[in-house]
Amino acid sequence: MPTAGQDGRGRLPTSVGGRGYRVGMDPRLSVEPAAVRRFEPERWNVRFEGKLIGYVVRKQVGSRGRAPWFYDGHVLIDGQDVSIEMSTDLEDRADKIMGAFLDPMSSVHTRYWLHLGDVGGQR
Repeated sequence: MPTAGQDGRGRLPTSVGGRGYRVGMDPRLSVEPAAVRRFEPERWNVRFEGKLIGYVVRKQVGSRGRAPWFYDGHVLIDGQDVSIEMSTDLEDRADKIMGAFLDPMSSVHTRYWLHLGDVGGQR
């Protein structure tokens, strides 16, 4: 299967046979294009062993045409949607989503939103 970003622009091409794409080094992690309306930003579902664990949204920050594209990662934990920051690397977002899903204490964002413990001296 092709990996994310093979087209040189950091974008996933349309799904091959609807099966999605393997990302990073972990074969249990896959990314597949999500159906969006024409005016909505591109979005990819992130699955771990077939289970939906999050999604990535492609966003542009700044003026159109000059600003780079960013990928905003969201992890789904216990019915809550937690944003885990932006990056210009789609594969990195998918890996971060998997890490936050498997160990919510490993991400400051999930610890804060899920009230799991000390976050920078708060709580």
